[in-house]
Parts: sequence; C-alpha cells; structure tokens
Amino acid sequence: MSRSDPNTTCHQYHLGFRTLPDFIMKRLLHSRIYPLNSSMRREKALWNIFTEQGLSSGVVNWWASWPSEKINGILVSDRVIYYREKTKLGFEHADSGLTYPPELNDELGSLLLSPQEVSDADYQRYMAISAEEVRRMRQAQYHYFVIDSEFAYCISLQESTRRIAERLMEERPEMSFWAVYTKGIDILSHTALKYSLRVNNPGVSAEEKGKYGRVIDQAYIDADRLVGEIVKRSDPNSVFLVVSDHGFEREADGQYDHHFAPPGVVVMAGGPVQKGAVFRQPSVFDVAPTILYLMGLPVAKDMPGRPWTEILSPEFVRAYPVRSIESYGPYHPPPPPVPSPEQDKDILEHLKALGYIK
Repeated sequence: MSRSDPNTTCHQYHLGFRTLPDFIMKRLLHSRIYPLNSSMRREKALWNIFTEQGLSSGVVNWWASWPSEKINGILVSDRVIYYREKTKLGFEHADSGLTYPPELNDELGSLLLSPQEVSDADYQRYMAISAEEVRRMRQAQYHYFVIDSEFAYCISLQESTRRIAERLMEERPEMSFWAVYTKGIDILSHTALKYSLRVNNPGVSAEEKGKYGRVIDQAYIDADRLVGEIVKRSDPNSVFLVVSDHGFEREADGQYDHHFAPPGVVVMAGGPVQKGAVFRQPSVFDVAPTILYLMGLPVAKDMPGRPWTEILSPEFVRAYPVRSIESYGPYHPPPPPVPSPEQDKDILEHLKALGYIK
C-alpha cells in the first residue's frame, strides 16, 4: 500500500457527524426545518481534515455536502442530483454552492440523467412488466416509496452518480481520497424489498412478486458494477471500503424500514487488508479513524471510534503504529442556506422514516 496516495472509496456512511439524532433534534427546536446541509455539520468531514493536511479529495453526492466548501480537490454536492427531493419536498434546485470548484457544475450538466430520460429497457431490466405498464408507471403521480413513481427517480440518481464518479476519477486520478455515495439500494429497499423473492411477506400477491421480485437483486448488481468501475479506475495500491450504515426489517405495516433493523455491512479490501480477516465489533464510528490511519494521519482522541487494525497485516501495523492527537479542531461551517417555506411536514415525515426522530 502506498502511504502517500491510498484512495479509499466509501459507501453510505455519514462522515463528519458525531450524534446525528441529537443533532437533528436541536434543529427541530427552530421554527423551520429543511434538508440536511453542510452548515448543520458539527464536526469536520474527512475532506476538511485532508485539505488542512495537504491531501486531496474527490467527493461525489455525499450527505450534508451542500453548500459545497472550498477543499483541496473536487466536491460534487448532494444537491446536484436533486430531482426526487424537488418532487417530494417541494424544494427548488439550488442555484449556487452546487460544486467546488463552482465551474465544475457546468461540466457535469451533460452527465445528469433526469427521471424522464430513464429508458424502457431499464424499467424492464428491473421488472417483469409490459411496455404498457412502463407507460403507466411513467405517468404515475409521485408517492413516497411506491414503486410506480419512485423507480425513475432512483435510477436517474444512480446513473447520474455513476457517470459523474467515473468521469471525475478518469480526469483526476491524482486524488488521494475518493468518497462516493450511492443511494439506490436504500430507496429501492424501502420501496420494493417487500416484493423480493428472498423475503416472505404475506401482504404481497404472487402477481406483484412476479412483476417486482427481482428489483432488489438488480439494484445490488448495479451497485456492484459501480464499485467495479471505481476499482478499475483506482491506483493498484488503493484500499477500498464499502459501508452500509443499516439493514432493513419488515415492520408491522408490512413495509421494510430501518427503525429497528439489524446493522449494516462493511467490506474492506486492498493494500494491507488481510483476506478473510474478521472485524472485532465494528461500528460506523470506526470508519473515519480507520481512513485517517490508512492515509497516514493520526487519529483524534475526541473521535468515538477506532481504526480497524485487526484486519490489517501485522507487518503493516508494526511499520505504521497508530498515532493520535487530541483533536483536529473546531469546525467552522459555511453560512446556512435560506430555508424553503414549503413542505415542512413532509420533511419531518422523511426524517421519521429514516429513524432519526420519533
């Protein structure tokens, strides 16, 4: 592994947060609430730390990354691909702070796939439906976590993220660190896991299983392809980290959610990672310390996690012992954006669905 340039790819971990539910509750004390953004973060994200330490980052579609911050590298905020949120929550696309550097936004415009541009072939790759049923789904009014309307938004988000990540990784191979967040599996699990042939949901008909039973399998196949493309475009000495922060569980209403779901999964490979090694009670709080360690930086004592040294080769750990510092210092977030006056109730429902508030 190259200590000077190990790229690390992350999936579905809220880097930069300490205690998200408590943080959200504090925001609820204000008169309005609006989508998660970078001004709400209480701690530095990894890309902030790396910038201060002279390391470069490429960040694509990460939570709480808009308005984008000036970093050593490139940042494509989660507001660039915002079709679903605009429809669901009534928020307009942001007109500033979408990317860093700002001019990057114009370059990426041609890579975005709108929900209306999702092809019939994509519908039928995921579902056993006729051309007539595809047309019906295209005309469906939007409903939260309903397959008829969610599918096009989910695929447009996945495909836009893939195009942007692949383009930027090819153009900027010198980046020390990459973080790519893909949301497709999460949205489709909320929406279509109940139809999967891999689960027993008595509230779902045989006809529905026949139509939508392969949606989740195909979502994982597409996510795996994205990981494969990222690996292909990375330095051979890179370390790869794939993380999901939660699993799913069927609730009393027959829907699948993660209020009381089992933990997510973590997969790590490359560089000094030992094949077949077993994690020792891993936590999402360990992700940031592990990445800092692999990047050759000390771990802050005020971080609630630890590096996963147990899965690394003993020779590597002896050669590079874990170092620590008290803290990477306070975070000075950008000014908060002006909140939208619309759909506060829907946002609260969304946060409840995610399990962040009750």
